[in-house]
Amino acid sequence: MKYLVSLFFTYISLIFFTGCETTSSSTGSTTKEITLSGAVVDGYIKNSSVCLDLNMNGSCDVSEPSTLTSNSGAFSFGDINVTGTLYMPVIASGGVDTATNKSFTGKFKSIVDTDNAPQARQLFVTPLTDMVATSFLNSSAQTYSSLQTSIKQVAVAYRISEGYINKSPMQYAGVFAITQEIQQTLALIEAAAAKAKGISLTSVQLLQLRKEIKSAILTQISEDVDINIEKALTKLETLSSITIPANEKTFLIAQVAELKVAIDSFVANKNLTAANLNSYQVALETEQEKVITSLENATSGASLTPMKINIDIFAVPDTNTTDTNTTDTNTTDTNTTDTNSTVPAESNTTTLSFGGLMVDGYISGAKVCLDLDSNGVCSTTEPSATTLSDGTFSFSNIKVNKNTMIPLVGFGGTDIATSKSFSGEFQNILDVNSTLPATKIALTPFTDLAKILFFQSVMKDKAALEASVTKIGDAFGFSSSDIVSDTMQNIQLFALSQEIQITKSLIEFVAKKVMSKTLTEVQKKDLQNKIKNALLTRVLDSGYENLSISEVLSVLELDMNIIISDGNRTFAISQIAEVKRVFALLSTDANIYEWTLPRLQSIVETALEPAYTNSTYVDMNVTAESVTYSIFDKTDAVFDAFACIKDSYYKNTLIDSNATEAIRESDSVNGLTLNFNNNSGFESANRVILYYPLIGATKTNASVTIFQDSYYFAFDKAWANTGKQIYIQTPKDTNGLYECQRAKLDSNVSSEIEFTKVYRYTDTNAS
Repeated sequence: MKYLVSLFFTYISLIFFTGCETTSSSTGSTTKEITLSGAVVDGYIKNSSVCLDLNMNGSCDVSEPSTLTSNSGAFSFGDINVTGTLYMPVIASGGVDTATNKSFTGKFKSIVDTDNAPQARQLFVTPLTDMVATSFLNSSAQTYSSLQTSIKQVAVAYRISEGYINKSPMQYAGVFAITQEIQQTLALIEAAAAKAKGISLTSVQLLQLRKEIKSAILTQISEDVDINIEKALTKLETLSSITIPANEKTFLIAQVAELKVAIDSFVANKNLTAANLNSYQVALETEQEKVITSLENATSGASLTPMKINIDIFAVPDTNTTDTNTTDTNTTDTNTTDTNSTVPAESNTTTLSFGGLMVDGYISGAKVCLDLDSNGVCSTTEPSATTLSDGTFSFSNIKVNKNTMIPLVGFGGTDIATSKSFSGEFQNILDVNSTLPATKIALTPFTDLAKILFFQSVMKDKAALEASVTKIGDAFGFSSSDIVSDTMQNIQLFALSQEIQITKSLIEFVAKKVMSKTLTEVQKKDLQNKIKNALLTRVLDSGYENLSISEVLSVLELDMNIIISDGNRTFAISQIAEVKRVFALLSTDANIYEWTLPRLQSIVETALEPAYTNSTYVDMNVTAESVTYSIFDKTDAVFDAFACIKDSYYKNTLIDSNATEAIRESDSVNGLTLNFNNNSGFESANRVILYYPLIGATKTNASVTIFQDSYYFAFDKAWANTGKQIYIQTPKDTNGLYECQRAKLDSNVSSEIEFTKVYRYTDTNAS
C-alpha cells in the first residue's frame, strides 16, 4: 500500500506557533513568550485536557498552563512564558474520541522545539507523536540530536516518512493506518500484561503499565530497527516483572500481524473518503474487543487461534438475491409462506443530498446546477442551487438515476476575495454511486480541466473519472486528492490555481483584441472553452512546469481560426511568466498563511489591472510584506491567528447605550453585550466587532469589566470557562488602523479578566 496517499479533504484547522525571546542578565536564562495551538487526534478527541509540561515531569501540574480541546480536537495557548525549557512536552489526557464516542483513557504527548518556530508550526498530538515523545524523553539527554534520532527510529519502524510523523491521522490515510496499528497493538499487549499481573490495576498502575509497554517497544526498535513483537514482549516482562504465557505470546504476535494486514488493506482501497476513517475506526475497535475478550478468557496452555479481522465498510448490499439465474441455492427464504410472491423490480433512481463549494477565491451568489443532460448548460428544469457568502452550496433530496456520472456546472456570482464578478465557469463530475451525504464537491480550475478530460473518454465511468483526475494531478505535480480539494486550504495549490485562472484571462484578453468584435455570451463561453482545451492539450503533452504559452496560443489560433499578432503574443507570454514568478516567490514564503490567500489574490489582481488597461506588460511589485501587512495596531500587541476580522466568527454590532441585552442576527440568546461610553453621545458609527463563543448560559449584566477607557464589557460570571475567549475590535484610529483585544473567560470575577492586545494578518476590507 501507499502510506503517503492523501485523502480527499484537508483538515480545517491550521496550527500556529510564534515566539520571541528575552534574556535575564542576572540569571543568564532565556525566557520565550510563545503562542501555541494544535489538535489532539486519534479520531478527533474533544474535551481532552492539554497542558504544557514546563518542568518535564511527565504530568500536568496545577501551576502549568492547561486547556480543553474543542469538538474538533483543537486547543490553543497564548502568551506563555517558557524559561530554560528548549524541548517542551505537550501532554493530552482524557476526553472523548469523536469517532467512537468512547472515553479516551490514555495519554498522548508531543514535543515542541521552542527554539524552532517553523518546525513547531503544525503541532498534532497523536499516537505517532506520542511514540516519538516517549522515545525522546527516555533518552539520556534531551537534545536536538536525540529528538531527530527518535523521529527517525519511529518513522523507520512504522514504515512512514519522517515528514508525516507530525501530520493529522484524519488527513492522511497512511498516518491513520499507523496510528490505528499503534493504538490497537498497545491495547492487545496491555490486555495480556494486565492479565499477567493478576490484580485489578489502579489508574496509576495502568498508566505506568502503558508507559512500560511503549518503552519496551521503543527499546526493541532502537536495537532492531524493525518492530519485533516477540522481543518487545520479552523486554516488557523484564520491565514489568511479569510472565506472559507462551500461548498468549504466540497469539499476540500472529494477531498483530493480522491487524497490520487488515489496516493496510483498508487504506489501500480506492474508494477511501473522510467519512470512511471514523466508520472503520468504530468497526476495528469492535473487532478488537472480541479479540481482547478471547485473550482475557483464555486459560493457561489453551490453544489461541488468531482471529481474522473482516471489515468491509465499502460493501454494497446485494438487492438481487432472488435472481432466478443465480447459482446460489441458499438465497431463497424457506420460511416464506407465499410461494407465488415476487420481488418488485428495483428502482433505477436514488435520492441524493450533498454539498460543495465553488472556489477561485470563494465565489458567492454563483449558480450551480446538475447538468442532467450533459449539454454544458443549466436549464430551468435541472436542479440548481446558489452559493452562499463562503462559496458553499447544497442540494437536498435530489432524485437522480443510479450508476450515472453527472456534470456539476457553476457560473456567475462574485469572488469574495476581490469583490469582482466571476465571469468564468467551473465544472466537476458527480459520481452518483460514490456520493455520500457528507460529500463536499469542489468546483475549481483543476476539477474544470478534469471534467474536460473525462468527457474525452470513451467510457464515461468511475474508472475514467479517476484516470482523468490522476492525469491532471500528474500534469500539475499534485496528488489526485489535492486536485479535487478546496484550493484555498493549500498555499501551493492556491498559487497554481491562480496561475491557471490568470493565464486563461490573459489569453482571453488578447484573443478578444484580435477578434475585434463584441462577443455574445454564447461566443464568450465558446472562446473560454477553447482556451481551456488549448491549455489542457499542451499541459498533458509537456506537464505544467514545461508549458509553452506560445504553443498554447498556436493551438488556440487553429481552434478559433484567428491570428494573434507578435505584439499580443509577446505581451501574453511575458505577462504570464511574470505572474508565475510572483506566485513562485510568494507560495513558498513562510510568512504567508492560508488566511492571507484572499488578500494575496486581491493584491495580485490589482497589480495586473494596468496590464489589461494599457495592453502592455507590467512588473508586478507584489511582495510577502505587501500581502501580510496588518491593518491592526501591532505596537505592544501579540500575534494571534484568530484575532479579529473573520466574517464567520464575528458580527458587526451597534452599541447599546444601556448595556442591556440586544437581539442580533442569529444569536439572540448567547450574544455578548458591549457598551460604548462617549460623552458626545452614542452614534451608529461607533461599532465594535466581537466573537460569539458558544456559551449556553443566560446572560445578566452582573458586572462590568473595563478594558479600555471608553469600552465596557458586560460580563456574566456564568460564562467563566477556561476554554473560552472573546475578541473585541475597536473602530479605526486616525492612522486607519484597528485595535483588537482578546480576553480569556477564565474567572467568574470580572476584575480578574484581563484583556490582551492582539493582531493578525488580515484582509484590508474589514469594517
